[in-house]
Amino acid sequence: MKRQIKDKIMALISVKKQLYDEYKNHDEYGEIIHFFMTKDFLNDDNYSLPSLKKINEKTGISYHKVRSRIHKLYDELFDYEKEFSFQYDEIEILCMTKIWDESATFRLKGLKHIPKIGEEMDLFFLRGKFYTSLFHVERVTHEFEDKKQIIILHLAEGTYNPYWHFRKAEAYEKGKYPHMNIIVYLTMN
Repeated sequence: MKRQIKDKIMALISVKKQLYDEYKNHDEYGEIIHFFMTKDFLNDDNYSLPSLKKINEKTGISYHKVRSRIHKLYDELFDYEKEFSFQYDEIEILCMTKIWDESATFRLKGLKHIPKIGEEMDLFFLRGKFYTSLFHVERVTHEFEDKKQIIILHLAEGTYNPYWHFRKAEAYEKGKYPHMNIIVYLTMN
């Protein structure tokens, strides 16, 4: 399936630091990558995703060549024989939790062990916000941004119960979750 050029531009910008390290002096890609490095197109609200026309204007490369080079560079990232490797040197751990109307998001550094689903954590510093300090990891997600891997731990209140975890997954698969509270679903069946 052919991807839209704007999706490829967004994808390339999301790993622009890695592209810069690999291709900054490349004859075909160097100018385009240098342009990507000039602004934070993904995270700064003052800048929108650059169009082919904008890249053409800023780099002086013809519209047709910009288009073909974007496609070629993107495809080259996934060509096994080119031996390009995505590299993530930094790890950031975010914890997210929500109980009723209160929520908290915080970073953890220096962990020797990254908690997995079901592992319980006593986070006493959250007691003032949630009136409890016992949480468990309900879900783990990973995001990759530039050279950083972001591990997001979704925490739930209380102890982990594998039975409830299974029933929640079952409700989700049957299409009865997340539109209704899992407790309501379980008491109705």
